[in-house]
This record gives sequence, C-alpha cells and structure tokens, in this order.
Amino acid sequence: MRKQLLLLVAMVGFNGAFAQTLQTVTDNGNTTTNAINTGSLTVSGNLKFGNGTEAVSVRSGWLTYNHLALTYKPKGSSFDNQNSGARSVALFNSGLGRGDGTSLSGRVFEYDGLHMNLLPEGYGNVGIGTTTPATKLEVKSGVDMILTSSTFVTPYNLGMTSDIGQGYTPHYILLSPMIVSGVANPQAGLSGTLSLYRGTTSAGNINAEYRVIIQAAYSNNYVSVVPLTDNTVSVNVYKVTYNNQAYLAIKTAEITGSGGRVTFRGDWWNAIDGTKPQLVYETQLSDVSIYKSYQSVHGTSMVATKDGNIGIGTNDPKGYKLAVVGKIRATEIKVEATPWPDYVFMPNYNLPSLQETEQHIKEKGHLPGIPSAEEVKNNGVDLGEMNAKLLQKIEELTLHLIEQNKQLQTKTDEIIELREHYKKIESQLTELKKLK
Repeated sequence: MRKQLLLLVAMVGFNGAFAQTLQTVTDNGNTTTNAINTGSLTVSGNLKFGNGTEAVSVRSGWLTYNHLALTYKPKGSSFDNQNSGARSVALFNSGLGRGDGTSLSGRVFEYDGLHMNLLPEGYGNVGIGTTTPATKLEVKSGVDMILTSSTFVTPYNLGMTSDIGQGYTPHYILLSPMIVSGVANPQAGLSGTLSLYRGTTSAGNINAEYRVIIQAAYSNNYVSVVPLTDNTVSVNVYKVTYNNQAYLAIKTAEITGSGGRVTFRGDWWNAIDGTKPQLVYETQLSDVSIYKSYQSVHGTSMVATKDGNIGIGTNDPKGYKLAVVGKIRATEIKVEATPWPDYVFMPNYNLPSLQETEQHIKEKGHLPGIPSAEEVKNNGVDLGEMNAKLLQKIEELTLHLIEQNKQLQTKTDEIIELREHYKKIESQLTELKKLK
C-alpha cells in the first residue's frame, strides 16, 4: 500500500520534463506512462492509479455521499465492495469515516481491516477493539504505555478462572517470577491492582480486589497482596515452579470457587523471563508451597493472616486472633472465660486436702492446676483461664477456711465448757477446805 501511495503522490505532484496534458492523454486513448501536467485538476467520478490488480483510487461523490475517498484495493478485492478486502479512508463534510457508502460516518478503519477506532460525532462513545462502546472510552484487552509497554492504564485481561464447583481444575495467578540469585540483574516486579470479577453484586456475586506490590531483586523477594474491599478475602502467597522458573502466585480457589475474570491494572517489569502476569492450571505447576501466610496491614508493624488473625510486632500470630509482641496499656479489658469455677461449691466437688496440696507443692514446686514458671515463660498465660484457675484456688481455700473455722469454733466451745467445768470443780474444792 505504501508503494501505491507514493505512486499516487508522485503522479499527482510531479511536473517533469515528460509531462503531458490531460487532453493529450485522452486523445491518445486514456493511458500514458508519462507524467501529466494538470495545473488544477477537476474530476467528476473516480480517479484510479495502478495496474488493475492492486490499485489506489481517489473517489469523489461515490454513492451520492458528499465525500472524497482514498481507497486501497489489494489483489482479488473490489473497489465497490468494502468487505472484499478494499480499505478506504473517507473525508465527509462531518469528519473522517469509512469510504464504502454505508452508514458508518465517523469511523476510521486501519488498512488491514483488523482494528478500528471510532471517532464520535456529537456525544457518541469511543471504542478501541469494540464496535459497541458502552462508555465514553472503552478499550478491550488493556493498554500498554511507555516504550517498554510496562504499564497497563486500563485493565490487562488475564482470562477466566475455572469454576471449581463444576469440577474444573483450579487456576493459579502467576504474579511475578522470583529472584534465584544474589545479583543486581535480572529483576522483576509488580505494582498495581489485581481484580477478580464475578458479575453484578445484585445477582449475589462477590468480586475481589487486591493491592499487589512485588519487588524481586538481588536475593530479596518482597511481596504484598492486600485486600481493598470489604468482600475481598485474605489469601496466601505461594511459591510455585512453572517451566523450570520459580514464581510468586496466588490460588484463585482461595478467592472464589466459581469462575471469574481476572484483570491487572498498574506497572510491571520483568527482566527475568519477560512474562506478564498470567493464569495457569494447578496441574502445570510443581513444588507448590506457602511463601507468605500473612499480609501487611500497616507497614511491617501490623499484619493479617488469611484466617483473619492480627499480629502487632510479629508476623506469626500463632493461631490467635490478636498477637502482640510488646506492652499493652488499656483502661479496661473484658475477658469472657468458661467454665467459671462455681462448681467448687457443688456438693460432689472433690476438694483436695491440705495434705495433698502440700505434697504436690513439695514435688512440683507450684499449686495443683497452675502452670509452672517454665510453662508461662514458653507459652504465656491465658488471662481468662488463669483468672478462673486462681478463683478456683481461692474458692478451695475458702472451703478449707470455713472447715477450719468450724473446727476452731468447736474447739472454742469445748474450751468454754471446760472452763465452766473447771470453775465448778474449783468452787467445790473451796467448800471442802472450809469444812476442815
């Protein structure tokens, strides 16, 4: 096509030594191999250049439309049939458009016929990769920016995930290759938003969105995958091997068991193997293991696990909903503990004797049912459980005190009785002495 366009320019614009007038050409049978000196040229109808097999046509007023069309006709196509392979750019009084006479004013087709750009008239929409744009600008399959094509300003489509509920093989999302050596290059990374779209929420669908940051360089593989919406669940980050390359990945089954479209919007760079984020089947992977089971909530000072556990000052909450390495200060803490040891006062409770308690202390060095100092050092103390145990010991001690008080009262009564008896004896002895 480029050659034909150059031929058109040369034939229209060149005034050489062999130039002829248009009248001379007409008188000689309408054909010539020399340049034509036209001055100004008025054409009513069509003006064609070429050998009939491949040609370029300048058309005026075609099919009663008020436009000028420049048409390229590849071999085997027809000037009069746009669908046969001929491609036109038309200049209408309303703007640029397709030059085949159909009602497509306002569109420009590339010469290969595979892509199109819709230039709107009035308040129309613009579509790239679609003939039915639903918004002011709709782009299918994402947009690469910068000379390195390393930025997706609109979502890059990774594809559809498997519907596990229907028995299909689960997918993993390969985010970025991992660094395997401690050198500066190659490097890889990712920074942007990863989305999984199931459908409209009014139909009961749950869509997920994550902020993803990855930096693989030197011997470090930093990764952060943080949920951005209320309905987005936390996920593990996996280390997997795909085509003999280690990757950081997430498992789509941890997000949803149903199928959904996965897209990425943001920056990526990959000097390791050049791959973009992609979907692969679980069966294509090997050496699958959890690389990171928590995600940063507030820098490195607070993290959250997939199970919803929070760690402050630690990356491993050890199964607790809240784990804190450091001091905590509060004006009030409420702990709900069960069972509460009111059972100590039940008639069938087996109250340890003081002799049994004494023997346990001699053997173990701590009260029965109370953890040792070594256990507390290694495992910490459950506040609710420990308060219950301490209350149990207090209640047991209270029962012993009550029993001892009963015994003491009995002894006291016996002493009073003995005193009264002694007084009587003493009085009788006094009387006996008087008789003497």
